[in-house]
Amino acid sequence: MKIAGLRITYKLVMYILSMDVKVYVSRSGEYADVEVRLSAAGAQTPPIPAAFLLLIDSSKSMGEHGKLAQAVEIAKRLIASMGPSDVVAVYTFDERVKTVCR
Repeated sequence: MKIAGLRITYKLVMYILSMDVKVYVSRSGEYADVEVRLSAAGAQTPPIPAAFLLLIDSSKSMGEHGKLAQAVEIAKRLIASMGPSDVVAVYTFDERVKTVCR
């Protein structure tokens, strides 16, 4: 998934045979926000920790029209919404990849 220069890679390992999947899409201008909600069908299970790797394009072109600021804001919102067992690594890239946090 790519949203305003923010590439989100996720990996979930689940041992649930039946899942409810809900996908929500909203469009604003040239971008679309996509939200995917996964839940165990008919079962109360503890939250499954998630691992996120965020790659934020920090090239010169991202400075146009506030795209970089928007990508950083989206990354901050994602991190703020993470659970206590979730982990995240954040990298930026232009000509080189730079570690922001792990």
